[in-house]
Amino acid sequence: MEELRKTKIDIGDKDGLKKVDEALFVVESKLKDTTNEAVTLDEVLNNLDKANFNQLQMAAKALEEELKNMSESADDFAEKSEKLRNVEKRMDELKKKWETHDNVIMKTAKRLMAYVAVYGGFDEILSQ
Repeated sequence: MEELRKTKIDIGDKDGLKKVDEALFVVESKLKDTTNEAVTLDEVLNNLDKANFNQLQMAAKALEEELKNMSESADDFAEKSEKLRNVEKRMDELKKKWETHDNVIMKTAKRLMAYVAVYGGFDEILSQ
């Protein structure tokens, strides 16, 4: 974008305008992605059940930083500690759900492999 600002573009220069248009599109798409990802700490803390894992990680990191810069005798220390525990609890819940889901998939795959082995054995017996 800086390079485009330095260059002088003639209004009739279609290639130059095309480059500016492409650069503008890239900048706008990155800006849109950034604003979509930018969720405030309060929004995540108020909607723990709806927050995704990345948002929970960012919230935990932000709370940890705040706690590091705060003395234990501060008024908000206990409150922020409780919020951090709630965020970490929710992250653990999501991890357990993923593990349960992965275990179901593995059990299904093992069952399918066993069926294939059994049917393969029957096919071998019948073909002789």
